[in-house]
Amino acid sequence: MKPNQKNWIIAAPDQERVSELSHSLGVPPLLARVLVLRGLADPAAASSFLNAPLRDMHDPFLMKGMRRAVDRIFQAIQRKESIWVYADYDVDGVASAALMVHFFREIGCPIDYYIPNRMSDGYGLKEKAVVALKEKGAALVITADCGIGAAREIQKAAELGMEVIVTDHHQVPEELPPAMAILNPLQEDCPYPYKFLSGAGIIYKLLIGLRAELREKGRLQEIPNLKKHLDLVALATIADLVPLTGENHILARHGLEELSSTKKIGLRALKSVSGLMEKKLNSYSVGFQLAPRLNAAGRLGEADRGVRLLVSLDMAKAMESASELDRENRERQEFQEKVVEEARLMVKKSVNLNTEFTIVLASEEWHPGVIGIAASKIVDSFHRPVVLITVENGVGKGSARSIGPFNIYKGLRECAGLLREFGGHEAAAGLTIDADKISVFRSKFAQVAAEALRPEDLVKNLRADGEINLDELDMDAVRRLEALGPFGISNPAPAFVARNVKPIGKVVRIGQNKNHIKFLIQNSRGIQIEAVGFRMERFFSKIDSENASFDVLFNPQVNEWNGRVALQLKLLDCRVREEA
Repeated sequence: MKPNQKNWIIAAPDQERVSELSHSLGVPPLLARVLVLRGLADPAAASSFLNAPLRDMHDPFLMKGMRRAVDRIFQAIQRKESIWVYADYDVDGVASAALMVHFFREIGCPIDYYIPNRMSDGYGLKEKAVVALKEKGAALVITADCGIGAAREIQKAAELGMEVIVTDHHQVPEELPPAMAILNPLQEDCPYPYKFLSGAGIIYKLLIGLRAELREKGRLQEIPNLKKHLDLVALATIADLVPLTGENHILARHGLEELSSTKKIGLRALKSVSGLMEKKLNSYSVGFQLAPRLNAAGRLGEADRGVRLLVSLDMAKAMESASELDRENRERQEFQEKVVEEARLMVKKSVNLNTEFTIVLASEEWHPGVIGIAASKIVDSFHRPVVLITVENGVGKGSARSIGPFNIYKGLRECAGLLREFGGHEAAAGLTIDADKISVFRSKFAQVAAEALRPEDLVKNLRADGEINLDELDMDAVRRLEALGPFGISNPAPAFVARNVKPIGKVVRIGQNKNHIKFLIQNSRGIQIEAVGFRMERFFSKIDSENASFDVLFNPQVNEWNGRVALQLKLLDCRVREEA
């Protein structure tokens, strides 16, 4: 149960199936090996995954509630009713709202949006917002990335004469809201085949259905091209950390292509301040460069600024807004590092990592806009469920993050009697709690986790797609592995183990804090490959010794920097052998 301890799970593929697939598809054995290990030994299935054709998408009308939702929106358009989108303040919600605005703009129909404030409103549809929407004249409200847990609030909307369509992908509570239609593939009796769409993915499906209805009824002078809006869907899908499998894989693949060459002014401004103009984007570009800047709008201020940016038609204003978000993102990073540093110190002082299965920490000093990211960092450090709570005026707002074997939503449900409210996914959730109940909650949550987890669950598993000889790596083979992307949850970048590796020359420490390491290794053909280990300074003294030999688990990648293109091993872990 040591925090830095990791368990290597090294897969061993059926070599006969690898050879057959390699021959059938005409792909390198290294790529065929990964396909087989990921359950894609059938040539047709493997080809479909590699090509990710849009035609493999499911019919949106298979989703429960889709017909009712489409009919009601069509009716609202015909009647010229006031339509509003109520979307969550994160990237998924903001991109969903922008997606709706772009589509309705193209069909010549007015639509407006309401984004709650993370600090003053909190997550989800609130009664205050329902009243505000009524005062603004809303007749039909469409939620995006929220609403499934808002039974009381949606009942209030009905009492005020508004109808609500819920589109959400979060866990479904026992009591469903009295909405006129609910789109959520996780509903028990929903026949939609793919269950893991993002909020924007569900909105995209809704717009496909609505476009079909408008076309059938002769309501369209020009048929909107929805493919060009996949840039927003990819942004949301990757940022929200949903599995990049099935339809999400298709949406993200094509969406990244659209995002790389997008014509949307707001996205171009966001790419510009992120240093990504004219570059081919990948999941890293979205998850670590674009999304954090867009999220900064909701973390430190008003999230509707993110929507305004994404739907902007004025490049000068868009650049001003994007630059503001870029500055706020740097400020967010400072707040985040403060929380992470303090939380790590609190763990060392008050948590027995040898006996305790959870970490629940609270402070009155933490910024509520960054505790979710900070909780993820603490999970990375200590590999167990984490809840970080910021307290103000006797009320705590918390963010929970988990590890694979523990469903954090179900864990919080076991503690529901101690919470004001909660909601979320298997891996991430939010909660509100009275400050005087935090101590009892800490004990109850620890008990729930201890009953569900085993000590070995607290050891982080690193999965490798087999052992390889470094001679198997060349530029072409590694480039071909990129066809498996985009990489993310449930579709990780290929990883391999190489044994008995020895550095050539000196091992150097790099980075502003000198907490990364870099060195060269050489295969038997004399080809030198650079290896980089981020936050692996703890290995420096052992690796940088004469006759050092070690095993490495790594992602092979192509590093492009300042016009230089070279193979690189991104180290995930290192096991130093005894010196000869």
